Amino acid sequence: QLRDPRPEVRAAGRRVAAASNRNQEAQAARLPVISLTATFSSVQEFDLTRGRQFELGSKWQSADGGAWLTLAVYDITRRNLAISDPDNPGQTLPVGQQSSWGAEAAFAWQASSRLSLQGNLAWVDASLDEFYSGNVSYAGNRPANTPDAVANLWLDYRWRPQWSAGIDLRSMASRYADNANTLTSAGYSVWGANVRFL
Repeated sequence: QLRDPRPEVRAAGRRVAAASNRNQEAQAARLPVISLTATFSSVQEFDLTRGRQFELGSKWQSADGGAWLTLAVYDITRRNLAISDPDNPGQTLPVGQQSSWGAEAAFAWQASSRLSLQGNLAWVDASLDEFYSGNVSYAGNRPANTPDAVANLWLDYRWRPQWSAGIDLRSMASRYADNANTLTSAGYSVWGANVRFL
């Protein structure tokens, strides 16, 4: 029987439910997290970040607990945001406003006592609404290192009480490597396989 023991956690300033690291990987499509390695002197003159968030979600679970599905859509706007400078590691840049809206879906299905399938998909449309670097405006650009889609799929088979094997697929869409959106990092898909002894 599948259960959804997801604790409430905070990620990028919002409450989310995380079933495991697998579901958290779908969260990667959300707005990038502020660098915690920046020194106090590099951010002390920035205004406090303020935000607004709307989210609508739903969860379905089968009567026997063998399957569940969650769906969510959201809209987030953050003002006075400080983001990591992709051109100067360890430094931060003040951003006037950054917004994103997107959707997420996650599911799990216990097909039998031995076979289970889990997956998630996240899509986000993120934008730098107000952002100047020097005299150049990056308004309308996508934030650096923010893919518009991330997907994961896991299939596990337990052939003995303490032994299991699985395959997985993890995919991430292409993303810009700079705030000017002139350099790109290619998207990728990675297949994996594992054997576990519990």
